[in-house]
Amino acid sequence: MKTFEEKYTAWIDGELSGAELAAFERELEGHPDAQADRESTLKLGEFLRRNSEVAPLAHPDFFNHQILQRIEAEKTVARPRGWEWSWPRLAWAGMAALLVAGFLFKAWIPTEPQPLGFAESGSEAPGVAEIVHVSAGDPSISVTPMHDSRDNVTVLWLEGLDYLPASYNLR
Repeated sequence: MKTFEEKYTAWIDGELSGAELAAFERELEGHPDAQADRESTLKLGEFLRRNSEVAPLAHPDFFNHQILQRIEAEKTVARPRGWEWSWPRLAWAGMAALLVAGFLFKAWIPTEPQPLGFAESGSEAPGVAEIVHVSAGDPSISVTPMHDSRDNVTVLWLEGLDYLPASYNLR
């Protein structure tokens, strides 16, 4: 079934005939300006056919080639859909990174004070040095290591060094 607009266009173009034309003209009785609209449309069409002379193109293939090149140049480069950095996404990524850093900081760095060099189990922590042998290059100097297990401190006591007054400049 054609719509009113389709029938109206076919009526103006003269494509309706017989019973269809008679039925549509009865339908147009409610539109008094329809006949005047048809006459002005036909007049305009005739005027355009008479007065619109199109000059033939000298080189149509070259013209088509230029148009196709311009169309290709104006096409936007389609980027693949995926992750695009925008300010909101960058802000969310920053907050996520801070959250992960805070979690790792809390998980890996102890919050209770522990003696230096001791792990939670009370044994020596990895990476703590142990003095195995101590000797001085000069036989007149003796070196004695002393360890205090309560404070976990080792001190090397040197005897036989020459006395240096506090005012001595060590440059």
